[in-house]
Amino acid sequence: MNNDVEKLTEILLSKKPGGTVLVENYAPLGTEAILTLLLRSAEERGTPVLIEDILDTLPVYIKHLKLMDVDVDLDKSNVLKIGGSEAVGNIVKRMNFDVDLKVYLRQYEKAFSEVSIGEPFIDIILGFERIFAFNDNIKDLYTLISSLRQFITDKKRRAFYFIESPIMNKLKSSPRPILEDLATSVVSLSEEKEMLRVRIRKDPMILRLNIGELVVPLSDILRIPRELANDQ
Repeated sequence: MNNDVEKLTEILLSKKPGGTVLVENYAPLGTEAILTLLLRSAEERGTPVLIEDILDTLPVYIKHLKLMDVDVDLDKSNVLKIGGSEAVGNIVKRMNFDVDLKVYLRQYEKAFSEVSIGEPFIDIILGFERIFAFNDNIKDLYTLISSLRQFITDKKRRAFYFIESPIMNKLKSSPRPILEDLATSVVSLSEEKEMLRVRIRKDPMILRLNIGELVVPLSDILRIPRELANDQ
């Protein structure tokens, strides 16, 4: 494994249970790359994974990976399906995406309690920005933040909230700074040709590792021939 990939894996997976990582994606294949890295590393370490698939975001990322011949094993990852219709992965619970925020949060709290397990696990939340896009006002923003605070104290999970930053940055309620303040770690992804630039904007390990930024070939993360990555 590439040394920088090892460093990135260590930064992401060395979080203590209860840690919350906000992954801000600006790269065309940033989410796909980090999702692949998390799933493969969790499987190698025998760590249980829960994927929260909001409005069919997981199927979109998996389709992108398949187009590059990247194989991601989802059989051992439980999926909480939130809205949407495409079935991908081991779906253990489905819930509707209700446009009434209070109804949605009530349903989510019940569904999450049913699928969260007793042992420590990795919780990957995809499409998180869509919840804010459907509730783009100050009142709903603080309702969402109040609800989120209940989950970031869950000591059984290490949570990775993926957001597509170009969408978040257009929202009138400006939720990103508040989310960055709540998170224990903030990672920003950008892309230059076939290289993924990972900026560690906030993390307890920055001082110990003396790493603020990593530039890693996408082909090394995705484990595909570099010439194929250049064609994407």
